[in-house]
Amino acid sequence: MRLHALAAGVSGLLVLLLAVPSAGAATPTGCDLVTAQTAASLAGEAVGAPKDAEAKDKEGTGCKYTSKSGANIGIAVVNMAKDDANSYVAAMKSMVVAPATAEVIPGLGEQNFLLVRPESQKNLNALVVIYHGKLLTLGVQRKMSPDLKAAMVQVMRGILGKF
Repeated sequence: MRLHALAAGVSGLLVLLLAVPSAGAATPTGCDLVTAQTAASLAGEAVGAPKDAEAKDKEGTGCKYTSKSGANIGIAVVNMAKDDANSYVAAMKSMVVAPATAEVIPGLGEQNFLLVRPESQKNLNALVVIYHGKLLTLGVQRKMSPDLKAAMVQVMRGILGKF
């Protein structure tokens, strides 16, 4: 039951986050943060045109790509108070049950976790980071490997450098 709640929560979050706008001129858009080239690198194959998320409430930004095989790659950035972000991350970590795993990546943002889901959970992996009043989620639908993990961390470090 917790696994279903987690899957629904993360999937819902990604959909919600990808439908959120840029928070002003100083904040890059989602597709500025994850380019088609970066998304293709993470997917391991070509991706289609990006879907830059914009909405009315100005709480963040997002961008989503779909690979040739139908896998999703995306970024979501939500402006969030530190206490709310910390509570969200703690709640998400508490809902991770096997066969999914979560691990902390040392030195990445103020707080983070890498959620790895196996093929039975559609390989919906997410790197969630709290940084300077923002909750960032990098999602990659692909079987996790050491190379993919390293690439996700490298991409997220590049994203953090833009804030």
